[in-house]
Amino acid sequence: LFPASEWLQVFACATPERRFSMISQTYANLRVLLHRNFADFASLGHSTSDDLSTKDRAHLKARAVHEATGLAAIAESTMVYVEATAQKPASERVFVESDESCIEALIGRARPVSEEGREVVFVTETAFVSDKLALHGYGELRMPVAFAAQEHATIAQTSAHNALFVKVSEALGLEFVGNAAFDEFYEMQVQERHGTRRKKTA
Repeated sequence: LFPASEWLQVFACATPERRFSMISQTYANLRVLLHRNFADFASLGHSTSDDLSTKDRAHLKARAVHEATGLAAIAESTMVYVEATAQKPASERVFVESDESCIEALIGRARPVSEEGREVVFVTETAFVSDKLALHGYGELRMPVAFAAQEHATIAQTSAHNALFVKVSEALGLEFVGNAAFDEFYEMQVQERHGTRRKKTA
């Protein structure tokens, strides 16, 4: 890593790869390196038969990564369902891990049999687990079933990660250092990760 002294903290993650890329840039502004991502937690699956909440699932994933790596860890869990109305009960809860196609399937089943105004609810909870801390972030979006789409989950996910980012920065006393100089530093980290950074010559 270059320069190693600039990183104040090193975390691991359990998030979809696309989210890992996004939050890596965000946490770099706290001089936190998100070093490794474990995206596949198929053992938690898409089960709707258990009683685990999104908060429970995110916490369990973060704790598992923390225990496996020894690093503080960030994880997320997203749940989608169609709300109850006077005429219809709520749909099943769909937990989204790496494959978000289940969201479109849920919406597709609900749309033809739902009255106007019935809403799809997207809920994401994030978790941070270290030796001394357990923090959580929450994000929610409601969208009429007529207009809801898989992509709307991103809004809840972003909100939950933003909320967690603030809590982590405050709990660890990490100051935001995003500026032109740090942008250059972060770009060097990206180049280093992908092996495209040119070494200085005399």
